[in-house]
Amino acid sequence: MIRIARGGRVWTALVEVKTGDAVLHREQLENYLRLAKRRKFDVVLTISNEISTDPGLHPVQVPAGLLTGVALVHLSWSEVMHEIRMLLVHHPFTDPLPMWILAELLKYLEHPRSGTMAFHDMGVTWVPVREAVAAGTLRSADRKTEPVVLAWHRLVRQLGLGLTARLGVTVKQTLARRLVSDPDLRNHEAAQRLADTGILTATFKVPDAAGLITVSVDLRTTQIRSSIEVQAPQEGTLPRRVSWLARQLKSAPDALLIEARFDPRPETTCERLGDIRDKPGSLIPGREWEPTSFIVSQVQPMGTKRSGAKGSLVSTVTTALDTFYADVVENIRPWTPPAPQLPASETAMSEIEVVQTPQPTERASA
Repeated sequence: MIRIARGGRVWTALVEVKTGDAVLHREQLENYLRLAKRRKFDVVLTISNEISTDPGLHPVQVPAGLLTGVALVHLSWSEVMHEIRMLLVHHPFTDPLPMWILAELLKYLEHPRSGTMAFHDMGVTWVPVREAVAAGTLRSADRKTEPVVLAWHRLVRQLGLGLTARLGVTVKQTLARRLVSDPDLRNHEAAQRLADTGILTATFKVPDAAGLITVSVDLRTTQIRSSIEVQAPQEGTLPRRVSWLARQLKSAPDALLIEARFDPRPETTCERLGDIRDKPGSLIPGREWEPTSFIVSQVQPMGTKRSGAKGSLVSTVTTALDTFYADVVENIRPWTPPAPQLPASETAMSEIEVVQTPQPTERASA
C-alpha cells in the first residue's frame, strides 16, 4: 500500500506487483477492488510484464460496477524502464542523489534475473498465423488471429515508448477517430487487414518531424517497410524540388525508395535514392507533373521467430524503426516557403526617394 498525504488530502493506492511470466488474474483484481472500495482507497495499481495495447487500458477486463469510486491503473515494467531512461537522458537533475538512485534501479531492472522484461513474445499462435498467411488460408474470424493482433498492438505501444524515452518527446500512435475510443473495432479491422493482405501496420507521430512515420510488416513477403511522407516544395523547377529532398538524405543508403505523388492524379512514380541523386528529373514524368508530396521508404527483412533477441519479429521491427529514424526521419526538415518580397519597382522607388531626400546638414547649410 502507498499512502501520500498533502495538506488535508490523502491519496491511497493498493499495489500488486508481478514479475517473470506471472500474469494478473481477473478474480484477484476483483477481490482487490472490493477491498479498496471498503477501505475507501483511491486506486488499485498493478505492475507486471504485461503491456497494455493502449494508455489507460488495463490488460484485464473487470466489471464496470467495481470501478465506481476506485480506479484500476496498470503499469508495465517496460513503461517503468522507459520512463527511467528518459529521465536519465533528458531531465536536468540538480541533485545527483535521485539520479544515482534511478541509475541503480534501472541497472537492477535490466538484469536478466530481476524478472522484469520488455515485450518480446508474439505468442503461441504467431507461427500458425504466419504459415496460414503464406498459404492464403487465414481468416479474420479464426481463433488464432486475434492473439496475434493483440500482440502486435502491444509491440506498437512498446515501439512508441522506446522512441519517447530516447527522443525525450511524447511519441504517439495515430489512429482514425472512429478507432480511438473503440478498441474492439480497431482489433477487428486489423484482423481483417491481416487476413486480406497479410500486413500489420502502425503510424506514429513524432513532434516536429517532417511527417508521420508508418511501419508495416508484410507476412507474405517477410519484409518490414518503414516510411514517411513529406510535403514537396511548391516553387522552383521540378528537378530542383526532387533535389531538395535528395540533398537532405546525402548520408542515407542508396537503396531507399522515393515515391512522388501528384494529387489529384492517381498515378505515382518511384525510384531509388541512388538513382535520383544523379538524375532528379527521372522522378518527374513531364513538365505538367507537379509533385505534391514524397514518400521515403526503407525495406528490411522481417524476423520470423515468435520471440528471442535475434531473428524474432519484435527485435527486427524495433531495429528497423530505429535505423529508419536515424537514416531518414531526423535528417529531413519540412519545406517552408521563403518570406514574401517586395516588387522590384517598389524597391527601386524607395531607393530613389532616399537619394532625393535632402539630408539635415544640407538643409542647414542652405
